[in-house]
Amino acid sequence: MVTDNWNLPVHGTLDFIFLYKLKRLKASMKIWNFQVFGNINARLKQDMLRFETAARNYDDDPANLVKLNVMKDALSTLQDTKSQQAVMLKQKSRNNWLLDGASNTAFFHNSIRSRRSRNVISELVDNRGNIITDKVLLHNHVVHYYEDKFNGMEGIIDDALFDCEHDSITLEESAMMDVVPTPEEIKEAVWDLGADSAPGSDEFSGCFYRQCWDIIHEDLIQAIIFCWNLKHIPNGANSSLIILLDKILATRLGTVLDKLVLEEQVAFLKERNIHENISLALEMINELHIKRKDDNLGLKLDISQAFDTSARISILLNGIPDGFFSINRGLRQRDPLSPLIFFLIEDVLSRNISKLFIQGNMKSVRNLIKLLEIYQHASGKTVCRQKSKVYFGGGSLTRCRYLTDFLGMSVAPFPDRYLGVQVMPGDSNTRRYFFVGYDKVCTPYEEGGLGITSLSVINEALLMKLSWKIRTSKNKRAKYLVPKFFGRNGKIKRRGEWVIVEVHHTRLVTAGINLLDLPRPVEGEDVRIWMPEYKGQFTVQSSKEIIRPRQPKFEGANLLWRPSIHPCLEAQNWKILRGACASLDQVHSRFKVEIRTKCVLCSCAEESLDHILWRCNFAAKAWTWLADTFGILPHPNLVMAFKASKGRSKMIQELWLLSILVIRSELWFTRNKKVFRIKILTGRCFSREFCIKFMSIQSGSRGL
Repeated sequence: MVTDNWNLPVHGTLDFIFLYKLKRLKASMKIWNFQVFGNINARLKQDMLRFETAARNYDDDPANLVKLNVMKDALSTLQDTKSQQAVMLKQKSRNNWLLDGASNTAFFHNSIRSRRSRNVISELVDNRGNIITDKVLLHNHVVHYYEDKFNGMEGIIDDALFDCEHDSITLEESAMMDVVPTPEEIKEAVWDLGADSAPGSDEFSGCFYRQCWDIIHEDLIQAIIFCWNLKHIPNGANSSLIILLDKILATRLGTVLDKLVLEEQVAFLKERNIHENISLALEMINELHIKRKDDNLGLKLDISQAFDTSARISILLNGIPDGFFSINRGLRQRDPLSPLIFFLIEDVLSRNISKLFIQGNMKSVRNLIKLLEIYQHASGKTVCRQKSKVYFGGGSLTRCRYLTDFLGMSVAPFPDRYLGVQVMPGDSNTRRYFFVGYDKVCTPYEEGGLGITSLSVINEALLMKLSWKIRTSKNKRAKYLVPKFFGRNGKIKRRGEWVIVEVHHTRLVTAGINLLDLPRPVEGEDVRIWMPEYKGQFTVQSSKEIIRPRQPKFEGANLLWRPSIHPCLEAQNWKILRGACASLDQVHSRFKVEIRTKCVLCSCAEESLDHILWRCNFAAKAWTWLADTFGILPHPNLVMAFKASKGRSKMIQELWLLSILVIRSELWFTRNKKVFRIKILTGRCFSREFCIKFMSIQSGSRGL
């Protein structure tokens, strides 16, 4: 179908031919899709009904081969329809990490519902503090906001910004940037498109370009070369064509960008690692407390908006597009060239800041404020001082307040995040992790472990097995190894009497057994008996039980490791029960770091794990809501909370336990989102997130 439609004659310029063929093919594919696939959900119901009918007919007459074949055909059709529905749901859920394997339709449905519920905007607050809830007013407010944000006056560029030394590329490298793309370059750019990514505005994904490459490649290559030579992209050009042009440019620019950008810029650049900056930032924060002449000052600047570009956009609010306006600034999404151009612009700011802070005194700070103002006017960006932060140390509190007031920024509380990594001052040699000891992890579930066997225990058990085989075997190899590794006194029988170890001798006497009544040894070979097993045969499992370290019984372990509990939820609550959570009181106590230890959810009391999960006002509302739903009183102790459901049906008990575990894990996650300033949920939103998480875990559990 694609070949026949694509080869139909079209007249016009090369770029027009390619775009027109895509539009024509899209219309034909929509008709073909409706005729071939139709409504997948309706077809699935029909195929299920057809299969059930065929199965009942075959059950009534099992010897009828015609009915058997009808049932097989109906089953094959049903499986094909289910596979098509799974592909559709996978595309809608946008989970690109899920590749081939067993499909989970419930997971896809929950993923779609979860994403849609998180993305819904029900109310907004305007600049005057008025709350907007009307749908029409919401759409108008959002469109006007972004139209004003992305359209503004052209900035005045001060030549002083470029008064800094920098390297340049050679004439050959500059000429290489303008060379017409080769077919190999274009094909490589096509193969770089994500095959499973969501399609662009032209409704064609990277998978289409790969699968139909033999059909469309001539027209595509000619269109790209035509646009390249013309130095113009026609109006209405599809997003994939623009991305391919940008990918070619980005690949070429990436080969020379290392010569143009300072070493401080490390992200998205070849042979540079973002972890280098993270390591440097961690070490600098560790030295903040060292006293120096002009104190220690660090700044984390939040720069909003991006470089100038040209495009027309619509605003998607709650799944409905609204407005269609031109913009003259803003970052183009899915554009591979955007971050590279962004680095070139940011490099100007980076070089000027490095030039200012050669001496590192108060004069440098004043010059920095002037530089930021010049930079904002020239680039159209905004340095958001409310979100920017100051790292200060090695000086007095008076000096710190003076600098923060002068800069208009707040002091960053610790722990903080830099490039997605948690940073905290202190001794760099101290391990800042909260974990359960490996010896405790390598214990059975009932003792608070994860049922993992230590490698050292396995090694000893296998050595014992080898030793046992050597001592009990009769082959030649054993006869050679016995005198090599064992002494001459390793016999069981001596002078016709039983040789009984003292501990077993005491147990036999205590049990009332007369040792004189034991059967007398007779002539024959001695046989070694492995005491831990009733059959007397050596087993590795029994030897591991003898060797492994013992731990006391762990309260609540039998409530975690159940078939009805999802493994993810089991692991999260196991860490909570073991206390392996970095609450602020534990961070302060373990690492001796001066940090704010107030609860981030209520700001009323000192934070501890018990406070977060039970005593906090935020947690109290969640537990009250759960108690009203089930009519059961919760308890901070997991075992006591489960016992409160005694007398209810088994299903209610399992649901009650599952709800408790979900709330405990969600309370901890909500606290983390607040600490790391990702977002904070209201009580109503928390209840909604709980329901979504509960349904996802329930559908994905192993037995519920």
